Amino acid sequence: MNNPNEPRDAKKSVTNPSNHPANTNPQPIPRADSGVNPPQASSSSAAGPAKRRFIPLYLARLEPMRPSTIIDQDPVFESGSAAKFLGVSVDCLKKWRQRGHGPDYFQYEQNGAVRYLLTDLVAFREAHRVDVQDKPRGSRK
Repeated sequence: MNNPNEPRDAKKSVTNPSNHPANTNPQPIPRADSGVNPPQASSSSAAGPAKRRFIPLYLARLEPMRPSTIIDQDPVFESGSAAKFLGVSVDCLKKWRQRGHGPDYFQYEQNGAVRYLLTDLVAFREAHRVDVQDKPRGSRK
């Protein structure tokens, strides 16, 4: 009837190419907690190292994981990169920070490194944009 040392139909083992899942009709993937143990290879010291006798279907059907892609929507800039983005010098950014002006920034310790978010730099640049068409034109003398 059912031999506990042989895999069930749902857990057929791949022993030759004709049993490989790619060569047969798809079968349901067995649950990992079904309690059925695969047959153990007989250990014989005279025969040399033990060879794998089968690959369970649930392992043969596993697909490799695809790497996830992480996109930072709001990157962080150091002072030098932020200064280049705004078109000013690093010393100018430092003076703005000391005087309470300039774009918002992060500083994690008293004298720690300063970092700027891209959205803060863009907002600061847009807030200081001068639209020439909105200015009233004065007369030349």
